[in-house]
Amino acid sequence: MHRWIIDAAALTSFFGGEDWLAESFPNHQDFDWDGLRGRLLSSSYAPLPGSANFQPMMDELATLFDSEQHGGTVRVSYETKVFAGQLG
Repeated sequence: MHRWIIDAAALTSFFGGEDWLAESFPNHQDFDWDGLRGRLLSSSYAPLPGSANFQPMMDELATLFDSEQHGGTVRVSYETKVFAGQLG
């Protein structure tokens, strides 16, 4: 799995100087079972159907959905980060 490390030094290097802005915004998505399943399966790091870890992952997701759903949906909360600057 590839992870990006985006810190002040990386942003200063990317934008060619310290004239950039960063903002964070709380966000969420509400999913029914099909939506949550589809969201997980669209992730590049999720085990693929046929792999040894696929069915246990799906069973655990179903258990989690059943325990956390309200009115047939679950809310996934996250933070959206936005970086803005001018490329030199």
